[in-house]
Amino acid sequence: MTIEEVINYAKEKGVSPKKIDALIAELHPNENGELSIEESTQAFFAIDYHIATIENIRSVLKATKEMRRKTDNKFFKF
Repeated sequence: MTIEEVINYAKEKGVSPKKIDALIAELHPNENGELSIEESTQAFFAIDYHIATIENIRSVLKATKEMRRKTDNKFFKF
């Protein structure tokens, strides 16, 4: 895998440019821009993990919002 493939995959998944830059800074491509199998696998897993985490956070926030709506905010006021 090349570093360009990792960048394209991250863009495809909707990762922000700032996060892509941080990921690329952690990679060590050779002079041809290719990554080792281990490093490319880790990069793809890191991208998938980041996207899954964001999706989970959104689902929790949505559930919280729905619960607040159902309970008329009476349990969430401080």
